Amino acid sequence: MKKTECLFCKKKNIIKKNFIFKTIYNKKLFFQNNCSNCKISYIAPTPTSDDINKIYSYKSYYKKYYLIENSINDNFSYFFQYVQKYLKLDNRILDYGCGDGNLIRFFENKGFNIFGADFESEMIQILKNNKIKVFDFQELDRKISSFDIVLMRDVFEHSTNPINLINSICSILDKHGILIIDGPLEKNLSLTNIAIKINTLIKYYFLKIIIEQPPYHLTFFSNRQLINFVESTNKFSVVKYK
Repeated sequence: MKKTECLFCKKKNIIKKNFIFKTIYNKKLFFQNNCSNCKISYIAPTPTSDDINKIYSYKSYYKKYYLIENSINDNFSYFFQYVQKYLKLDNRILDYGCGDGNLIRFFENKGFNIFGADFESEMIQILKNNKIKVFDFQELDRKISSFDIVLMRDVFEHSTNPINLINSICSILDKHGILIIDGPLEKNLSLTNIAIKINTLIKYYFLKIIIEQPPYHLTFFSNRQLINFVESTNKFSVVKYK
């Protein structure tokens, strides 16, 4: 154990290394840091830009997990039924971390004015070539127009700098705008999360197996931990949680 600055609460507390949850990728050993203050966990060491580009490359990420079938994800409808009451057809909507662009297509088919943004990659170029309204993050930072709604779906768990992420969204969101966060809560108590932990414990602790695979999820939190973090930034007030 050692004292270091947490990615989320920024306090120098005792950070406990979780040596059970670890993986090898890009010739590096990654494990989990557990903050003793905010209780949020995150991958350490923080992946470099080279690591990130390899982890989320078109070939090893999008093509492997999202482009197997060229279809709209069915759970978009489930997501939409909970957020539609916050949306108006004349809103400027941004899908922050748009990935393969399927959520953009889903909202466009319902008549909404929606844009997308993600880090510069082959996937973004493919979307641009297909006339999808997307920007890479650098292009987005240079834009002075604001958005009424920012959707962040399956994004937060991939962030290496959550405070910068919140600040970036605030810079492009209207003063009275709405940020909608959706994604996995891997520290919530659930049968799925318990099963994952037992499986990991067996492989790493008893069988001494260290899997070589990309650490796709970089941060891990419960619903309360995520809410506490968002509120601690003094950028947003939580209106609704589901």
